[in-house]
Amino acid sequence: MPRQDPVRAAPRAVFIAWGGFLAGGASAGFYAYGWTGLLASDYARVGLAGRPGTLVLSLSLGIAAVCLLGELLRRVLQRWFGLDAVAAYRRAAWLQVPLLGLGLGVLIFPLFQALGAGLHLDLLGRVRLPWQAAFIHLPPPAYLYLLWAGPWLTLPVFLASTTGLVKFLSRLSSAETGPERARPRAGVLIVSALVFYAGLSLWTTTVYPPTGDEPHYLLMTQSLLQDHDLDLRNNMRAREYRRFYPGETLDFHGAPAKGPGLVSKHFPLLSWLLLPGYALFGRLGASWLISLAAALIAWGIYRLALSLFGSPTAALCAWGAVLLSPPLAVYFDLIYTELPASLVLVCGAWAWLRGGRRGILLAALAAAILPWFYPKYLPLALWLGILLPWSRNANLRDLLFAGGLILVSAAAYYGFFQAHYAYGLAGNPFGEFHSLWSRPAGVNALGLWVDRDFGLLATAPVLLVALAGFSRRTPDTSRFLAVASGALAVQVLLYAGFDDFTGSSAIFSRNILPGTLLLFVLVPSGWVRLGHLGQAGKILRSLALGLSILISWLCAACPLLLYLSPKIQLWRKLGFAPYVFPSLALAPTRNNVLWGGAWMLLFGLILFWAYRRRPPAPR
Repeated sequence: MPRQDPVRAAPRAVFIAWGGFLAGGASAGFYAYGWTGLLASDYARVGLAGRPGTLVLSLSLGIAAVCLLGELLRRVLQRWFGLDAVAAYRRAAWLQVPLLGLGLGVLIFPLFQALGAGLHLDLLGRVRLPWQAAFIHLPPPAYLYLLWAGPWLTLPVFLASTTGLVKFLSRLSSAETGPERARPRAGVLIVSALVFYAGLSLWTTTVYPPTGDEPHYLLMTQSLLQDHDLDLRNNMRAREYRRFYPGETLDFHGAPAKGPGLVSKHFPLLSWLLLPGYALFGRLGASWLISLAAALIAWGIYRLALSLFGSPTAALCAWGAVLLSPPLAVYFDLIYTELPASLVLVCGAWAWLRGGRRGILLAALAAAILPWFYPKYLPLALWLGILLPWSRNANLRDLLFAGGLILVSAAAYYGFFQAHYAYGLAGNPFGEFHSLWSRPAGVNALGLWVDRDFGLLATAPVLLVALAGFSRRTPDTSRFLAVASGALAVQVLLYAGFDDFTGSSAIFSRNILPGTLLLFVLVPSGWVRLGHLGQAGKILRSLALGLSILISWLCAACPLLLYLSPKIQLWRKLGFAPYVFPSLALAPTRNNVLWGGAWMLLFGLILFWAYRRRPPAPR
């Protein structure tokens, strides 16, 4: 069949694409129309009966929004990915297809009523849309209807992003011999990542309230903004946490204070950093600043990969992999210290690798800042400090100046403890530690890698590809391996002995998150290495990356999967738990330990195969 002339095919392709935009927009509007009935607590009006004016308005707004999004996506595909106009319209239309599932929620609302019967939501049923001033209480059927939108709204975003990453990965193997693409501007990468994360956070912060440590950091931010102090007595008494937390009471995470005040055991540096965003947009603004830290981390991984491999294509692959995979893609809006601390670590590692006077001083500054987020970052700061004398072009004067900077920070740190906390620097209100030679420490160490909910390789399989990248050694990569493997090792050793290796929060143990992110720099190297090992290696790398992105999408689409308690309730409701890894956090039994050991053996054999088998010689 002869190939059709693109000029003649263009009008038809554009017509079909805009038809897809209109269909997706109509479906989105139909879903919004049903939502207006739920806000009125009128289940009988979730349908087409009555309210013709509201239906027309909802359809119009939905069509306008989706058509605008489709046109914007078409322009991005045409300008950034080099597609011609016809291909860009076609691809943009396909990416809108998942939106057709939105309107189906109205038709299957009786199913949500049946599933919600007897379901106890507590805090989960209280949501606040971005433009609302107060929380609204949704009954279980209405909350399930709200959750229905998650997969359909987030899937186009992940499909578009994954398409771009796959295109870069397909160029990776030929980048060594073919012409390299131009380096993208830093602003393009940072803004793209920020828009990706900030857009997703509009959904995730709406359907899931802040939990765990998050309300406590926000309460400190509120106190700093309003009272300019860290004494939280009046804030707790006035229940100011109700501004961002839907519960009637808050289980305060306090520490013994030096005086009559009420202080949090959490350090205030994160709250200081969140002040601008919180002052403007409340919890959402604070989450957007965390998303900014995530976008900057991804850019830092890009810069490290670029300096290591000298290939913009390889660096873009590392950037896309870290952007779309856990842990970054599941922590991008959670108000914890891990992402800001990770950003400081990435900057410190980049500065140490760069060397020279500026590099040494910046690495020392990173080591000085890290403990101010929380004492658990002291081992990372110590590791950066140990590496300073081995930085490139290090001289005694620069090292003495860097050491003085660290000592000044340490003295201020000691003074901060003495001024605010009754237990002093030697106290430990944060948890208990086991001997590294004890059975609990061994189980924790195993869980940090293969626990079904928090394990590094269980929740981010793409890191297996990164670990395969250790096999390609050059002088530059050896220096990077020293800082990256050391950062991960000190965290694993610390939390193997800790009484809670999980971090008690989202999937992937946030306790080892900063050191883990550095490994993504090696994803391009591991991708090429596994590709040279035949069809099995290619399938393995694609499966590892695909599962990682799938986990990220599921957690963004349904944030309930992020946390252990609602996830367990969901599995009980379904009657089964879809896991292939053991739970070493909930059930550290002998069988689960053996199960986890078997997985570690399998991963070890895969990496041994990747390291020992030589790639075929070029023909």
